[in-house]
Amino acid sequence: SFYDASGFIHLSSSETADNLISLKGDGIDLVIPLGSSLTLRADTITTEFGVIIQANSVNLLANKFGTTTQPIHVDAAFISITRLNGNIDILESQGLGSTMMLRGPPNGFGAIIYNQNTNLTLKAVNGGINIAQAVYLYSNNLWLLASGDIQSFGTIITNTLIERGASFLVGGTFQAGYASMINADNAVTYNTGNYSGTYADAVDIIINNNAIITLIGNTIFQADSDANGTGAFIMNAGSSIIGGGYNLTIYASQASTLRSIAGAGNLT
Repeated sequence: SFYDASGFIHLSSSETADNLISLKGDGIDLVIPLGSSLTLRADTITTEFGVIIQANSVNLLANKFGTTTQPIHVDAAFISITRLNGNIDILESQGLGSTMMLRGPPNGFGAIIYNQNTNLTLKAVNGGINIAQAVYLYSNNLWLLASGDIQSFGTIITNTLIERGASFLVGGTFQAGYASMINADNAVTYNTGNYSGTYADAVDIIINNNAIITLIGNTIFQADSDANGTGAFIMNAGSSIIGGGYNLTIYASQASTLRSIAGAGNLT
């Protein structure tokens, strides 16, 4: 089901019965199966307290999602939040039982509540994505998609990450079963942080100057993940990797630069 409003969508009630959900509000009255897909597009999408948007797949396209005081609550196996103009700047998060709340600045994208086990897409069509140090971002699988730069200095925990942007700078804590990264600048850059999982970039993997990479699980850095013969693993001046007894594997197809690597279990 697709609903496109030129200005705003405001939902005042949501009710479920007989595997259907009814969504009502200003100029909108929808009834759809809970197992279906729902797409809402407007400049601003807001809800009253207690409204939960439910479907198997929910796609919201807007410039503003809820408010900083009244987040949009979405309950779906697949959730896509697409900001049509501007950055998705996430300044804070809060765990609410099995759900997570992500909130932006007062004049930012707004705020959302979602289940931690969902498959979450955050997309900035004309902007970047910035995840602040205080933010915890949990999901089953995660897509970070932007026309601009993507930065994460908080905590990301996910089974699979798909990242596509102009560039990707990451620090903080990053635990991904598998991360696929492709950027316009042909690299992913790591700052000081805690890491575990498999990190695959189509071209280069760069450890920033003076960055300290602390492994918190077995870790694979895979440059040239598309196996086209272009990709290096580059540790810049002053950088180091602290293994903590965990296994570390590094793949690259071009000449690479290694510096201090200490305490890894098996290093290959």
